[in-house]
Amino acid sequence: MKGKDKMTKLDGVDYSIIAFLQEDGRMSTAEIARHIGVSEGTVRRRLANLIQDGVMWVTAVVNPVKLGFPFKVRFELAIEMDKFEEIAQALLDLKEIRFAHFHSGAYDILAEGWFKTMDELVNFVINALSIIDGVQKIETFYVQKEIKRAHFHDHDIFSLLDHESPLIDQETA
Repeated sequence: MKGKDKMTKLDGVDYSIIAFLQEDGRMSTAEIARHIGVSEGTVRRRLANLIQDGVMWVTAVVNPVKLGFPFKVRFELAIEMDKFEEIAQALLDLKEIRFAHFHSGAYDILAEGWFKTMDELVNFVINALSIIDGVQKIETFYVQKEIKRAHFHDHDIFSLLDHESPLIDQETA
């Protein structure tokens, strides 16, 4: 298995598999193979490698509002750096936190939480987030409307590449 933070060399077949699964995560390997003109075995092997190498994972993306969590909130935290590991572990342990990132800028950690009610959110900030040792400041941002999610559709993953990529590369398939 390759290092999880190292870049994996991909070709047009790999990018095509990713793009088709992002368009329809339930698309079969046989259907993907038909679309890009390679064998189903090639798609199965490439897909297994993409997952094993940590390039992608297969998961269901849910709509928090439909699950009863209308309050999607972003938190920016200023922290004491010598307590980073403890703070990171505390965030991992909070079921309300859906993701957390260490980043640069005015704040050290960006996190997102989902809440059923405003009271639940307020209680969380007061009784869970603000009591984490080493958290110095919290800014809370209520997400009013999601404009864009970082999933790629209609093969626009290619727009991120340094070069034009065909949907498949027959020579390396």
